[in-house]
Amino acid sequence: MALLETRNVGQTYDGKAVLQDISLSIGGGEVFALIGPTGAGKTTLLRLLDLLETPSAGAILFDGTDVTRSNKLRLEARRRMSFVQQKPVSFSMNVFDNVACGLRWRRQKSSAVRSKVETAL
Repeated sequence: MALLETRNVGQTYDGKAVLQDISLSIGGGEVFALIGPTGAGKTTLLRLLDLLETPSAGAILFDGTDVTRSNKLRLEARRRMSFVQQKPVSFSMNVFDNVACGLRWRRQKSSAVRSKVETAL
């Protein structure tokens, strides 16, 4: 079974089709590369695969579960993946605060943040 799969995925912006009928299957541990010219829809497809956007058509399955129509399922799957952009954002904070950032966004208690960050570092 594929870890990540798309079935006839499409995306439109302002009524204009950006992606149409994209079907692919990526297995666990598999290396996947996406190449193409500027404007081909690579970033849109990556944002869909990372569940940052919901497709206009089709379905995205994560570990065999269709996560496109449920915010709860999409959030659970998103917590198991990451997306590093070509030009990643770096925060203008110290190392501790950079590592703690995601935990704070998830409203973790300060004591839990401190403990988890210190353990990680």
